[in-house]
Amino acid sequence: MKESLFFKNPAVLAFRVLTSLSAITLLFIVQFNNFFLFHYIVESLSIIIGLLIFAVVWSGRDIINNKPVILLGIAYFFIAILDSCHLATYPGMGFINIDNSDFATQTWIVARYMEALSILFVSLTVKKLYPKLIFLVYLMVTSLILLSIFTWNIFPSCYIEGTGLTAFKILSEYIIIGILFFSLIFVLYHRINFHKQFVLMLSTSIIVTILSEFCFTLNIGVYDFINALGHILKVISYILIYKAIFVEGIKNPQQLLFRKLNDKQKETLNKLKESETLYQTLLDSLPQRIFFENRDLNYISCNSSYARNKQLKKSEIIGRNIYDVHPKILADRYKQEDLDIMNKGEIEEFEDTFTTGNQEITIQIVKVPVRDVDGSIIGLLGIFWDITEQKKIKAELEEYRNHLEDLVYKKTLTLNNTNKLLEEEINERKQMEENLIEARNEAEKANKAKNDFLAQMSHNLRTPLNSILGYTQLFLEDTEIMNQYESQIKMVHQSGLYLSSMINKILDLRNIGTGEMEAALFETEFTNSLTEPDVRNKDRETDNTIFPIPPNEELLRLLELEKVGDIIGIESLINKIEKDDAGYLSFVKRIRKFTGLYQTEKLVAYINSLLGRRT
Repeated sequence: MKESLFFKNPAVLAFRVLTSLSAITLLFIVQFNNFFLFHYIVESLSIIIGLLIFAVVWSGRDIINNKPVILLGIAYFFIAILDSCHLATYPGMGFINIDNSDFATQTWIVARYMEALSILFVSLTVKKLYPKLIFLVYLMVTSLILLSIFTWNIFPSCYIEGTGLTAFKILSEYIIIGILFFSLIFVLYHRINFHKQFVLMLSTSIIVTILSEFCFTLNIGVYDFINALGHILKVISYILIYKAIFVEGIKNPQQLLFRKLNDKQKETLNKLKESETLYQTLLDSLPQRIFFENRDLNYISCNSSYARNKQLKKSEIIGRNIYDVHPKILADRYKQEDLDIMNKGEIEEFEDTFTTGNQEITIQIVKVPVRDVDGSIIGLLGIFWDITEQKKIKAELEEYRNHLEDLVYKKTLTLNNTNKLLEEEINERKQMEENLIEARNEAEKANKAKNDFLAQMSHNLRTPLNSILGYTQLFLEDTEIMNQYESQIKMVHQSGLYLSSMINKILDLRNIGTGEMEAALFETEFTNSLTEPDVRNKDRETDNTIFPIPPNEELLRLLELEKVGDIIGIESLINKIEKDDAGYLSFVKRIRKFTGLYQTEKLVAYINSLLGRRT
């Protein structure tokens, strides 16, 4: 049954209400008979409650989640100190011999200011608070206030004998009422940040405190009824503050703590169940057969693969002994193996082979001793899987590897033989290259000897030939001789030129062989009839064949033909160029461009001799 806001049942509520009314009535009776005793009782109760509030908060500051409550608890410690000063300085109490009521009223108003402002700070729900720092701040403020009242005498007067309360005191009470009113608004506005009982009790305490302060604005003397009512309301507000702080700071945090522990326990159990479910799901998803048995050889757990292998359900295996699952022969064997492994405390891994029908099956088995947190062996975890195909594939791979090794060996032998043949062929080629180099050297020597011979021979032939050409040139210039022997001299002269051309060609061949001249290849067509004088047949009549005039683009080709020994009857050119000086000059220029200097000068001299010119 849910607890009510204040009490568990109406009977308790009625009892406490009656008790409270009786206590209040008794206090009023004491006040009418002895005000000083009344004042001492209510102020002492306020001081004790204030110190209890501080003790509760300070001792539970580490578990109090609502940090503004810590501020309120520290504040009531120093409020209790100020209330103690108020009690000690109250006239007639006998603690301090003071006839002036101003000190007691000043400490009273200061305590009410501190209470109102502290409640206002709590209502603003300050998030970050440092208890030790707050304590130091309150200590400094309280010390300065007490010094301003008792030592420096700078605090405004609050009570004047014979006159009553000062305007500052009355105005301060209204200011305090205003602060408490806004605090009440802020508490209700931020009620979501506090516990429901804390909000109700704190709001009620603020209202009672406002009524108490309003009473102190109406009293005339410190001993009248209104003053006593204000003191009683103050004690009631302190009790409500204590109740609110106890509920918010101690009771609710403990309940919250136990509730969190209970929720944490449930969450842990849920996570444990989820973990167990995930663990079992993972086990069931594995193709390996897995089981776990205790030291009594009873199955604690297994996966679906293991159950399918035994052709049973998991529920038919878990909780049963190995003798209930396996034939006795196998169970005796497994018992001995499992107990030996658990006694040794070492992991065992081995293969086992058995026959099913006509097929031989090989399995890989791993058995692991399971230990608890203390290291004691509590059971055995077994894992096994079929490796028949793997063994078969391994054997095939081994056979294939051996086959490959044989092939590699044979190929290596073949390669070695081929390498030997290649080495022999390379040696033969090297020998052939050496022979070729030697033959080339011999050919170069022979070619050099040939070139030397050709050069020497052409030189020996050119010397007498130059003499013949020189005399024929003189005869050609002598008119008298030419009239008698013109055809014979021209034939001798042309034959000499032909021989000179042949010598030049021999030299050209020699220069081409030595690299001093490059051979140029081109195509041509002999579209014209070419003849040359035949000086070897004396009985033959001189042939005065008319050569067709070659076109201009054939001139250079004709000159090149002259280099291969084909004298083409250059007289045929005379008809084109003897009457055309521009043609002659162009012809000579083209000769100089495409022929060597020696051949050019010789050919031009010959043409000029035919034209009767001098170069």
